[in-house]
Amino acid sequence: MLRFSPDLRGLELLHSHRSTLESFGKKVDDKVKSLRAAELLFALKKADFDEAEEVAQEFRANSDRVILLSEGLTHTLLSATHSICMPMSEEEGPALELYSSAIQSDRLRNLAQSIKGRRVSLVLAFHGPPSDRLVWAFRYLLAAIKEKRHPEEANRRVVVTTGQAASKWEMWAQSSPFRTLSFPPRCAGRYLFFSEPLAFFLSLMGQRAWSFVEGGRSFFRQYDKVSETEDPIFAYSALREVQLAEHYRETLVLPDESFRGFGTWWRCLTEDSRRLFAEESNDGIVWTGIVNRELASSNRLHWVTELAVDHQCGEEGELKLDDQNPPPFQREFSDLVALDKVYRDTLDRHRSDGSYAQPCVRLTLRRLDPFCVGALFAFYESVVSTCHRLAETSDQFTLLAPREMDSSEVGV
Repeated sequence: MLRFSPDLRGLELLHSHRSTLESFGKKVDDKVKSLRAAELLFALKKADFDEAEEVAQEFRANSDRVILLSEGLTHTLLSATHSICMPMSEEEGPALELYSSAIQSDRLRNLAQSIKGRRVSLVLAFHGPPSDRLVWAFRYLLAAIKEKRHPEEANRRVVVTTGQAASKWEMWAQSSPFRTLSFPPRCAGRYLFFSEPLAFFLSLMGQRAWSFVEGGRSFFRQYDKVSETEDPIFAYSALREVQLAEHYRETLVLPDESFRGFGTWWRCLTEDSRRLFAEESNDGIVWTGIVNRELASSNRLHWVTELAVDHQCGEEGELKLDDQNPPPFQREFSDLVALDKVYRDTLDRHRSDGSYAQPCVRLTLRRLDPFCVGALFAFYESVVSTCHRLAETSDQFTLLAPREMDSSEVGV
């Protein structure tokens, strides 16, 4: 599902963390007890996902548009999921529109006007206490959906997440007339991908949500009986800690523009773990396409991970020129495959230049499908969880508490 290059097991930098890594269990059951992200992944029940999928199918059948309102890390995760998974969908469905609590007032007003009397459904997704701005936007859009519509029908067009377990927002959601979806207990506001709200969202896009869970579990089970120094999740986490402690900038290189939302989610997800080992918790850099030409300073080098997708260029497209006379190519190409090859050869030449920050590790998805995408999200959630677990050996570790968002933190 995911290939690693270079082989992390041979990196000498892991020497200083070998004893720490070997203290973890050698079987997946032991790892699950150590890592919160894996614990949540293996605790999922297919029946819960099936229920979320049923609601999503009803929304798909009865809606022309579905508006998703969220903020914080939940919003970045929805955006990341949409950017990667929407191109994989071959089924037609309602238009999915993502908005954060940072939506401008004029835009919110125009949006509310455009949904009155229309076949529109509304989703409110949050984990921590929602900001007043998010609540205001929800109430404003809800009033537009309810206008000239029977209350019961309007309520069936609304889904809300319950927030943190045992919180006042969970009690509000459960007592509301709307349908509810819950994030897993103890997810700490970070490990949200493998959850009922995301299963609902994936189903809205025509994806089989449980396939992502199967991909995540299969990726984790690949290293069931592998020692931690040979496990890419643990080895990558330890190497990452070494690099950040030596003041490297953490950099992620994306394969194309469709992964830009994933890059934003990665930056937010890894911020807390960067704070453990680096001076700059926000010092996470996302590059798209060609690796940027940036001279690495002597004291701020780059710990670069490059994300790639194994794919071959699709059908050879025949160009049909119209009367507008578009600009000519710098050189002629026989087909799209030839053009794609030239582009990739150019990338390789650029990256051989010493002025470019070279990728330290390359993560390659074997296919762009739910199974492999689930493995990718499982990998990064597990890496962050492992970094937190390694840091628990320190006397000053406070990241086990749920990640809460104050009222001033809105949008992304």
